[in-house]
Amino acid sequence: MDLTLQYPISTLDGLILLPADTKLTAATMDRLMEDGRARAFPTKLIMNHGTVRQDIHRFLTLPPYNIVFADPEQTGYVLTLFEKVTLPVPLLKIIDYFKEHDFHTYRHSLMVYALATLLAKVLGAADEEVAKESIAGPTHDFGKINVPLAILMKETPLTPAENRLLKHHVLAGYVLLCYYLHEKDSATIRLALNHHERKDGSGYPQGMKQQSRLVEIITVADIYDALISRRPYRQIAYSNRTALEELCGMAERGEIGWKVLRTLIALNRASKPNPEELIVSAEKRGAPPAGNMFGLLTD
Repeated sequence: MDLTLQYPISTLDGLILLPADTKLTAATMDRLMEDGRARAFPTKLIMNHGTVRQDIHRFLTLPPYNIVFADPEQTGYVLTLFEKVTLPVPLLKIIDYFKEHDFHTYRHSLMVYALATLLAKVLGAADEEVAKESIAGPTHDFGKINVPLAILMKETPLTPAENRLLKHHVLAGYVLLCYYLHEKDSATIRLALNHHERKDGSGYPQGMKQQSRLVEIITVADIYDALISRRPYRQIAYSNRTALEELCGMAERGEIGWKVLRTLIALNRASKPNPEELIVSAEKRGAPPAGNMFGLLTD
């Protein structure tokens, strides 16, 4: 991996972990993890933190997730894993930060975890594999604490400079999680770094051809939840059908794979068909909501 930081990366309390122009070499990341180990970070169950327990239960009952999570056994499985997620307290403070200042990201982080866990289970991942990586979902966007709130909450198109700062969140998340979790090669770390990579190499930050099934699960959950939610740059959410059609377009272009997407579409149907036998219509009847500013840049 050959990545150089365009911007400094700091913790929520202002400690600069790495300055701008730092090359993220193996030696650099090893030193960073040693710095993290030198500090004692207490840990806590995420479900016992703040209002996370009440919030996730409520989010799962709201459309369209009331259909996706209609099976009590599957929902119970997801919530059981939620009960096992333990994070260092500084990462839990990031959850508090988003809840107070950027509720979109707070809710999104929890729901991407829940949906990705369900997708992994339905796709046949072994229980121990899902459980081992169960902290991945809530942390994939934590690097956004290094993006100014004025950018995260902006309702008009971003400038190219603002867009570069926004994309910086994947490297920031990678660095922050390496520091707090003292690891650099786990799925959790890779998800923070690679959840915007695509199978055809059109993503960022490395533009690599993403091949990991676990990363793809998070990617599909990430995109889906972003589309069906209100955002500062889009006051009206995509309809559920249109969101799935957008994902189908990405699959047709080779950006994501069909297997994970078919599973998501099957979960969205009350009859819960076998994803392998699912017939996906090629007809596109939806349209992005009015006033959608996503992806638009100013001169």
